[in-house]
Amino acid sequence: MVRRVSRLSKLKDKLNDWSTFICTPILKHEHMSDSNDKITRALIVKFLSECFHYPDNEQINALKDYKDKLPDRYSDIIVKIEDIKEMQVDYSRLFVGPFELLSAPYGSVYLEDGRKALGDSTMDVVQFYQQEDLSLQFKELPDHIAVELEFLYFLMAKELMFLDNDDLEQSKLCLEKQKQFVNRHLANWINDFTDLVIENANSDFYSQVAGCLKQEIDDLQYNANKDFKLKSD
Repeated sequence: MVRRVSRLSKLKDKLNDWSTFICTPILKHEHMSDSNDKITRALIVKFLSECFHYPDNEQINALKDYKDKLPDRYSDIIVKIEDIKEMQVDYSRLFVGPFELLSAPYGSVYLEDGRKALGDSTMDVVQFYQQEDLSLQFKELPDHIAVELEFLYFLMAKELMFLDNDDLEQSKLCLEKQKQFVNRHLANWINDFTDLVIENANSDFYSQVAGCLKQEIDDLQYNANKDFKLKSD
């Protein structure tokens, strides 16, 4: 445990301020008809990231704010949020412990031999953050599902910002970064993770969110590869 805290402290010292990640680049594009699909994808990723933070009252209110911004399958999930206590108990069972993690939310657990945390794959995730001058200010490890999804949203927001400024070269670079991040990390462990959530969840909320997450990462991987090919032609 001491070693883990020490390594995390070093990571935080090396990186700049994660708070530079904001929603503004997405929100200023809400009326761009030619970017509607990309905006929707980005907001879905942001929403899914929010779903994997502890569901206290503030977090529940944040989730409900997405009700009118997302496709029906997500709005239906949000409308059904009622028993917050049940969600909190289920969240702790699945992602916290205190004994066995039924659905470990860390990429390294699925990507490293021996299911260890903070392995080489975690360091690779951190390098992606470093390249964007972002720091890790979350309480979670760098490869926690919420953190990785938040970072993916950041890249998608940057792509939209550059598109709005007609900077096609930089938008293409952001798209390539999305492709690399999804292919090297999320796509390689999301199926195992979501299968465990669906298998072990007691609440409809987390089982439904896991099913949506699995589908969205598959779709994002396909769309990122397709869009990048189109921009390269």
